Amino acid sequence: MDFEEIRSTCVPLIGEIADKCAETPCFYKAFVILAELASYFSSAFAHTQVQEVKSVAEVLSSAVLSWALSCEDDIYHSAPEYVSSIHSRQVVYFQTAALCLVHQKDLTIRAATIILKCIVRAKNAFVEDKDDLEERKNLDKLCIYFLSDNQYYRLQLMKCSKKLSEVLKSVVLTAPASLVWIPDEASDYCFSSDEPDGHTYAMNILTGVVLLDGMPPNTLPSSITNDKRYEMIYGKNNFEVINKGEQLETVRPIQGCLYRFRKARNSLIIEESMLIVDESDIESCWNDPLELLDTNQIDTWGQHLPKKLKDSSSHWLSHKRSIIFFRSKDFRDRNCPYQHDTMYCKRYNAFDQEMVSDDRLVIHDSPILSIEDGDKRYDTHILFAK
Repeated sequence: MDFEEIRSTCVPLIGEIADKCAETPCFYKAFVILAELASYFSSAFAHTQVQEVKSVAEVLSSAVLSWALSCEDDIYHSAPEYVSSIHSRQVVYFQTAALCLVHQKDLTIRAATIILKCIVRAKNAFVEDKDDLEERKNLDKLCIYFLSDNQYYRLQLMKCSKKLSEVLKSVVLTAPASLVWIPDEASDYCFSSDEPDGHTYAMNILTGVVLLDGMPPNTLPSSITNDKRYEMIYGKNNFEVINKGEQLETVRPIQGCLYRFRKARNSLIIEESMLIVDESDIESCWNDPLELLDTNQIDTWGQHLPKKLKDSSSHWLSHKRSIIFFRSKDFRDRNCPYQHDTMYCKRYNAFDQEMVSDDRLVIHDSPILSIEDGDKRYDTHILFAK
């Protein structure tokens, strides 16, 4: 059997193995080898055969990328002690997805964008798990090595730099949708963009490093996560954030909402954005934020509240509407069984959000809420359920 016959035999075999492996996450370690074999056999094939072999790499990359993205739900619904290990697995999947494509010498802009998105997501995930540390390091080195040897990767992104904006939003959703990227004269792989909003964005397309005003995304510092108000709402959860002036903002929505954290006069200020359904909502999501009120000072504004509403609820204030929302102390549960404005406290059905009839409520004439917001003062009356 000559070498050409070996190739003809191996190509369909590789394709069959790839199709089977793509159905089972535990086979991901074989993906890189299969993709590299596919690239090797494509070197002397006719065009149609090359397309067949390229599809092997794309099938493998698409499969492992879907597993990486599916980790998002696992992260948000898992106990904090398991989050780091899930992040670790997600990083390995992203790196593997990139490595399935790096050997293609005639790389398309679509493939180059997928690679960049994978290495950027992998680089900007915060993993404390040490069990897979060596594997993550080795995969990272392989990505850098093969990409630095693939000129088509850099050239494709140079020709279509708008793809960098698309990739940036995968780790910083609040970044502008369209940025003007300028190549760095000192590096073939670094790009930056100065925007009218006063922020400077930078990206290294070889390593996946992303910077906002010279700082990479990071997790919340212990000075915030150890705060009792933070622990009351978020428990041991930590979030990826970027520095926005004097406050830290989550890089992407947490179950539909962004959060901002800042220290003011030794007190932690926590704000929640309006619900973000799609990217068009981002620009206006901070028009009416909710601020978490300090339960330790509840007697200064809500001494007449029923004990259950005092002790078992978190209290979120809309300064714009002068309404306080009574919610669970778990940030994931945004159901609001009670809310009150400047006149009434309204009790809502948890399922259809209908207000309970007024005849089941008793009015208290004395104001129980006085909240200062600059020069504004809101005096609020409340109706208590019998």
